[in-house]
Amino acid sequence: RSYSARHDSIRALTEYVAGTDADPNPNETMESRIAQPQDFYLHEFVNAPGQAYVGASGAVVRQMFRRALETNGPGVELHVRSVNLEDLEGTLQRTNALRVAEVIGYKLMRVRSDTPLRNLDVLGQDISNNHEVQDAKSRAGRVRAFAVRLLYGNRLIEVWIGESGNVSFLDYPGDEPALGLLATLHPIIEGCSSPKAVRGL
Repeated sequence: RSYSARHDSIRALTEYVAGTDADPNPNETMESRIAQPQDFYLHEFVNAPGQAYVGASGAVVRQMFRRALETNGPGVELHVRSVNLEDLEGTLQRTNALRVAEVIGYKLMRVRSDTPLRNLDVLGQDISNNHEVQDAKSRAGRVRAFAVRLLYGNRLIEVWIGESGNVSFLDYPGDEPALGLLATLHPIIEGCSSPKAVRGL
Protein backbone atom coordinates (compact mmCIF):
# COMPACT_ATOMS: atom_id res chain seq x y z
CA ARG A 1 0.00 0.00 0.00
CA SER A 2 1.39 3.39 -0.96
CA TYR A 3 0.57 6.68 0.74
CA SER A 4 1.41 10.30 0.04
CA ALA A 5 2.35 11.90 3.33
CA ARG A 6 3.33 15.29 4.70
CA HIS A 7 5.22 16.11 7.86
CA ASP A 8 5.59 19.68 9.07
CA SER A 9 9.20 19.89 10.19
CA ILE A 10 9.68 22.66 12.77
CA ARG A 11 12.97 24.54 12.66
CA ALA A 12 14.23 27.13 15.11
CA LEU A 13 16.24 30.05 13.74
CA THR A 14 18.23 32.57 15.74
CA GLU A 15 18.57 35.92 14.01
CA TYR A 16 19.52 39.47 14.89
CA VAL A 17 16.77 41.92 15.76
CA ALA A 18 16.08 44.37 12.92
CA GLY A 19 17.78 47.72 13.26
CA THR A 20 16.04 51.02 13.85
CA ASP A 21 17.02 54.62 13.14
CA ALA A 22 18.03 55.02 16.77
CA ASP A 23 20.03 51.77 16.82
CA PRO A 24 20.85 50.57 13.29
CA ASN A 25 22.99 47.62 14.50
CA PRO A 26 21.42 46.17 17.65
CA ASN A 27 23.38 43.39 19.30
CA GLU A 28 20.25 41.47 20.27
CA THR A 29 18.97 38.21 18.87
CA MET A 30 15.56 36.63 18.75
CA GLU A 31 14.47 33.09 18.02
CA SER A 32 11.79 32.38 15.47
CA ARG A 33 10.26 29.06 14.44
CA ILE A 34 9.20 28.09 10.95
CA ALA A 35 7.29 25.06 9.70
CA GLN A 36 8.72 23.43 6.61
CA PRO A 37 6.42 20.90 4.91
CA GLN A 38 8.15 17.64 4.01
CA ASP A 39 6.27 15.66 1.34
CA PHE A 40 7.17 12.01 0.86
CA TYR A 41 5.78 8.56 0.05
CA LEU A 42 5.32 5.71 2.48
CA HIS A 43 5.07 2.15 1.17
CA GLU A 44 3.65 -0.45 3.58
CA PHE A 45 3.83 -4.16 2.81
CA VAL A 46 0.41 -5.81 2.52
CA ASN A 47 1.72 -9.12 3.90
CA ALA A 48 3.65 -7.40 6.73
CA PRO A 49 1.46 -4.64 8.23
CA GLY A 50 3.47 -2.07 10.15
CA GLN A 51 6.60 -2.63 8.09
CA ALA A 52 7.21 0.13 5.59
CA TYR A 53 9.73 1.95 3.48
CA VAL A 54 9.50 5.70 4.04
CA GLY A 55 10.73 8.05 1.34
CA ALA A 56 12.12 10.55 3.85
CA SER A 57 15.35 11.06 5.77
CA GLY A 58 15.99 9.37 9.10
CA ALA A 59 15.78 12.78 10.80
CA VAL A 60 12.23 13.33 9.48
CA VAL A 61 11.16 9.82 10.58
CA ARG A 62 12.49 10.49 14.07
CA GLN A 63 10.67 13.85 14.24
CA MET A 64 7.41 12.12 13.27
CA PHE A 65 7.99 9.46 15.90
CA ARG A 66 8.66 12.11 18.58
CA ARG A 67 5.40 13.81 17.63
CA ALA A 68 3.52 10.48 17.79
CA LEU A 69 4.96 9.86 21.27
CA GLU A 70 3.86 13.30 22.44
CA THR A 71 0.36 12.75 21.03
CA ASN A 72 -0.27 9.08 21.88
CA GLY A 73 1.99 8.40 24.85
CA PRO A 74 4.66 5.74 25.45
CA GLY A 75 2.71 2.90 23.77
CA VAL A 76 4.08 3.92 20.35
CA GLU A 77 7.22 2.05 19.25
CA LEU A 78 9.54 2.59 16.30
CA HIS A 79 11.79 -0.25 15.16
CA VAL A 80 14.40 0.16 12.44
CA ARG A 81 16.31 -2.58 10.70
CA SER A 82 19.84 -3.33 11.83
CA VAL A 83 21.34 -5.09 8.80
CA ASN A 84 24.40 -7.32 8.69
CA LEU A 85 25.70 -5.85 5.41
CA GLU A 86 28.41 -8.46 4.95
CA ASP A 87 25.84 -11.24 5.23
CA LEU A 88 23.44 -9.39 2.92
CA GLU A 89 26.14 -8.78 0.31
CA GLY A 90 26.94 -12.51 0.16
CA THR A 91 23.27 -13.49 0.16
CA LEU A 92 22.46 -11.17 -2.76
CA GLN A 93 25.33 -12.62 -4.77
CA ARG A 94 24.10 -16.17 -4.12
CA THR A 95 20.34 -15.71 -4.48
CA ASN A 96 18.44 -16.75 -7.61
CA ALA A 97 15.65 -14.21 -7.03
CA LEU A 98 17.61 -11.39 -8.68
CA ARG A 99 19.99 -13.43 -10.92
CA VAL A 100 22.65 -10.74 -11.27
CA ALA A 101 24.00 -9.04 -8.16
CA GLU A 102 27.25 -7.22 -8.84
CA VAL A 103 28.62 -4.99 -6.08
CA ILE A 104 29.61 -1.62 -7.56
CA GLY A 105 30.26 0.57 -4.50
CA TYR A 106 30.85 1.02 -0.76
CA LYS A 107 30.45 3.79 1.80
CA LEU A 108 33.36 3.17 4.18
CA MET A 109 33.72 4.90 7.55
CA ARG A 110 36.80 5.31 9.79
CA VAL A 111 39.25 3.69 7.37
CA ARG A 112 42.56 3.15 9.19
CA SER A 113 45.46 4.57 7.14
CA ASP A 114 48.38 7.01 7.16
CA THR A 115 46.41 9.60 5.18
CA PRO A 116 43.91 12.14 6.53
CA LEU A 117 41.13 10.44 4.53
CA ARG A 118 38.93 8.47 6.90
CA ASN A 119 35.59 8.19 5.08
CA LEU A 120 35.50 6.88 1.52
CA ASP A 121 32.64 6.61 -0.97
CA VAL A 122 33.70 4.22 -3.71
CA LEU A 123 31.73 3.58 -6.90
CA GLY A 124 32.92 1.67 -9.98
CA GLN A 125 33.05 -1.57 -11.92
CA ASP A 126 34.24 -4.97 -10.67
CA ILE A 127 34.72 -3.69 -7.11
CA SER A 128 34.66 -7.20 -5.61
CA ASN A 129 37.92 -8.00 -7.47
CA ASN A 130 39.61 -4.63 -6.93
CA HIS A 131 42.43 -5.22 -4.41
CA GLU A 132 42.77 -1.53 -3.48
CA VAL A 133 39.05 -1.21 -2.66
CA GLN A 134 38.90 -4.53 -0.81
CA ASP A 135 41.98 -3.51 1.21
CA ALA A 136 40.29 -0.21 2.19
CA LYS A 137 37.13 -2.16 3.09
CA SER A 138 39.14 -4.51 5.35
CA ARG A 139 40.62 -1.46 7.15
CA ALA A 140 37.25 0.28 7.59
CA GLY A 141 35.81 0.51 11.07
CA ARG A 142 32.33 0.43 9.57
CA VAL A 143 30.72 -0.23 6.19
CA ARG A 144 27.72 2.11 6.14
CA ALA A 145 26.26 0.96 2.79
CA PHE A 146 27.04 -0.85 -0.42
CA ALA A 147 25.83 -0.34 -3.97
CA VAL A 148 24.73 -3.26 -6.09
CA ARG A 149 23.55 -3.70 -9.68
CA LEU A 150 20.52 -6.01 -9.87
CA LEU A 151 18.70 -7.59 -12.79
CA TYR A 152 14.97 -7.09 -12.28
CA GLY A 153 12.83 -8.32 -15.17
CA ASN A 154 14.79 -7.20 -18.21
CA ARG A 155 16.31 -4.13 -16.53
CA LEU A 156 19.56 -3.58 -14.67
CA ILE A 157 18.83 -1.40 -11.64
CA GLU A 158 21.52 0.06 -9.37
CA VAL A 159 20.74 0.65 -5.70
CA TRP A 160 22.46 1.59 -2.47
CA ILE A 161 21.50 -0.57 0.54
CA GLY A 162 22.34 0.83 3.96
CA GLU A 163 22.87 -0.58 7.43
CA SER A 164 19.31 0.29 8.51
CA GLY A 165 17.82 -1.50 5.49
CA ASN A 166 17.32 1.74 3.57
CA VAL A 167 17.27 1.38 -0.21
CA SER A 168 18.00 4.28 -2.57
CA PHE A 169 18.23 4.19 -6.35
CA LEU A 170 21.23 5.58 -8.21
CA ASP A 171 18.92 6.37 -11.13
CA TYR A 172 15.21 6.06 -10.28
CA PRO A 173 13.70 3.52 -12.70
CA GLY A 174 10.04 4.50 -12.17
CA ASP A 175 7.42 3.41 -9.63
CA GLU A 176 6.58 -0.08 -10.94
CA PRO A 177 10.15 -1.42 -11.19
CA ALA A 178 11.19 0.37 -7.99
CA LEU A 179 8.32 -0.96 -5.85
CA GLY A 180 8.59 -4.42 -7.41
CA LEU A 181 12.29 -4.51 -6.63
CA LEU A 182 11.61 -3.36 -3.04
CA ALA A 183 9.09 -6.19 -2.64
CA THR A 184 11.70 -8.67 -3.90
CA LEU A 185 14.52 -7.22 -1.77
CA HIS A 186 12.52 -6.89 1.45
CA PRO A 187 12.48 -10.57 2.54
CA ILE A 188 16.18 -10.91 1.63
CA ILE A 189 17.09 -7.83 3.71
CA GLU A 190 14.79 -9.01 6.50
CA GLY A 191 16.59 -12.37 6.59
CA CYS A 192 19.94 -10.64 7.14
CA SER A 193 18.74 -8.20 9.79
CA SER A 194 16.91 -7.78 13.05
CA PRO A 195 14.59 -4.99 14.22
CA LYS A 196 16.13 -2.58 16.71
CA ALA A 197 14.07 -0.28 18.90
CA VAL A 198 14.93 3.37 18.41
CA ARG A 199 15.91 5.16 21.61
CA GLY A 200 17.44 8.51 22.43
CA LEU A 201 15.26 10.53 20.06
